[in-house]
Parts: sequence; C-alpha cells; structure tokens
Amino acid sequence: LASMGVPGVVRSVPPRLAPGLVLLAALWSPAGSRAAQTSVNVSTNYYFFTGTNRAGIRAAMIQSRPWKQSSAYDAHTEWQMRCSLTWRRAGGQYVIDTFQVKTKVALTLPGWIPAPPVDSELVSQWQEFFKGLSRHEQGHVQLARDATAELERRLSAIGGYDSAKELTVAADRAAKEITDEFRKKDRSYDQETRHGVTQGAIFGPGPPAAR
Repeated sequence: LASMGVPGVVRSVPPRLAPGLVLLAALWSPAGSRAAQTSVNVSTNYYFFTGTNRAGIRAAMIQSRPWKQSSAYDAHTEWQMRCSLTWRRAGGQYVIDTFQVKTKVALTLPGWIPAPPVDSELVSQWQEFFKGLSRHEQGHVQLARDATAELERRLSAIGGYDSAKELTVAADRAAKEITDEFRKKDRSYDQETRHGVTQGAIFGPGPPAAR
C-alpha cells in the first residue's frame, strides 16, 4: 500500500505545455523524405504520509501535498509537449523534411504509509479510492498522448511554403492550436468527472472535488 488519496479531490492540471512549447529548432536538411519521430514519456512521483483512520489520513494528506498552498486537489498531472523540425527545398518551396514531437507527462499521486495496526476495511477503502484517483489521472495522460498524435498528424499534412520562416510559422501555429484544443479537453474532462469523483476518487471526510 504505497499509495494514498483523499476525498475525491483529484488534481488534474490543464496541460501546462511550456511556453515555447512548439518549435525548439527549425533547421535546414539537404535531402531526404519526411520522417516523424514522436515519443511520450510518463513519470510518476508520490508524496507520502501516514494515518490510522480516514480523518487522520485525510488531514495528513492535506499537509503533505506539494501544492497545498495553491490548490486543494490530491493528485496532479502535468504535461509538456515540444517539437523540432528540419526542412528542405522541394519544387521551389520549403517543406518539412523531418520532425520530432516529444511529450513529457508527470503524475504526482498520494502515498499512504499505513501505521500498524491497520484495519482491513480501511485498507480496502483506500485501495478503491486510489484506483479511482489513478483512473482519473490516466485520462489526462491519454489526452497528452492524443495531443501528441494530433500534432504529428498536423505536421505531416503541412505543405510547401515560399520561405523557411513561413513554414516554421505554420508549424508553430498548428502546435498552438492543438495546445489550446487539448487544454479545453482537459478542463471539460475534469468538469464531466468532477475531478475524479464519478470515477471513484472519494476517500475520507471533506468537500466534493469539483471546484
């Protein structure tokens, strides 16, 4: 039981795609066919605490949240998408030759360290809560994957431009549009699930997760 959570308050941060999320590099490539390279790297971190009953666990969790000064949610998913590309001349125009889309996803979840003796019913309640919490956060992870796939699709469809600058601007615009689109999807997902409450992320006394 290296995991823990609290009253259905789930933290799903709308994807924070870093400023400059898009084109880290746009370089000339002398020849070759367009090739895409995409990756989604997911890491999971925990913040730990102890407790022997629901109220105690909840209180300890609140005090242990890394973001306790800024929000009342128990889990946190953040993702960042970056892109780079190379270009070449073809038929008198500048076209994308190769591109990379790299997305990093960081989950932070609560981790309960039971202090003996531990009631088996409490353990079961915690496990159910943690399943619901994890299920909710995985929904945000999937949105990050979907955004990555959509950016790959959009970049693959970009045609030729009269200058490398215009090509870069078009790629940058596509990435920004996708960023905005998936930020909205993240917010809608939280509203529809009440930040995980409808998925079982409820544990201990406290207000509902919806903000």
